[in-house]
Amino acid sequence: MNKLLSITILLSLFLIACNNSSKNKKGKNTDEELSKQKTTEQWSYSGESGPEFWTQLEKESDCGGQYQSPININTINSELITNDIKASDFHYENATDIQSVKNNGHTIKYNFTSNENIMIYDGGKYLLKQFHFHSPSEHTINGVRYPLELHMVHYDKDSGEYLVFAIMAQQGDPSETFEFLGQFLPLKQGETKTVNKSQQLSYALNESIVGALYNYRGSLTTPPCTEKVNWFVLEKPISVSEEQIKMLSISMPINNYRDIQPLNGRKINKIMPLATNSATN
Repeated sequence: MNKLLSITILLSLFLIACNNSSKNKKGKNTDEELSKQKTTEQWSYSGESGPEFWTQLEKESDCGGQYQSPININTINSELITNDIKASDFHYENATDIQSVKNNGHTIKYNFTSNENIMIYDGGKYLLKQFHFHSPSEHTINGVRYPLELHMVHYDKDSGEYLVFAIMAQQGDPSETFEFLGQFLPLKQGETKTVNKSQQLSYALNESIVGALYNYRGSLTTPPCTEKVNWFVLEKPISVSEEQIKMLSISMPINNYRDIQPLNGRKINKIMPLATNSATN
């Protein structure tokens, strides 16, 4: 009896120690909000860890909030905003330095660490943190879902706000920018490649803004689904080749997109940027 009691006590102490160790590991977080986008299998795009279960898996997240993304952009119901915004207003002060590219199991993500990758917009200074891809697109425009969507994620550490460009892509002529990015693909899940090269993304972004921009307040489209995002969705898709789309798709999970979220009374603003060299009256 004494031996049985001793074994029971030792087993209980072992389980308690393991539980405490697990809690300590889960409590470790880095300083920035972006680090909360976990790279484990805790959430996914299908099954019991898919989007419909994110609120259960990430109980302290905003995934069940009222201002979630992505949404359908209904161009007819959008509100035209009159302003003097030019495509060149969305620019970086310097050439952007890409540090690395990683397959985190959810997407292909290009990371930027330099504090010089700053976008100046509306008086705010937004650091370009990373960009990644979804296939097919997460946002839809008048119900149309495109083969690919690029998210350029910027972060203002002073306000804690995000500014994200959503750029749709459709099959057509090859893209020079995608040609540069494609040289680091394919990547296996969990694999990271060092890049440490500069790319003039300001030019590529300005070239992409050839039509309307649709602006609304929303969230990150992956856990923790933070509702502090100023979205700019480009109406006109860019052109990429079939090979470039395939190169990205084979390195990502099938259908790595979140379903369309309710608008819940939010307004969608339509912005028509002026040509860079246009004269204003």
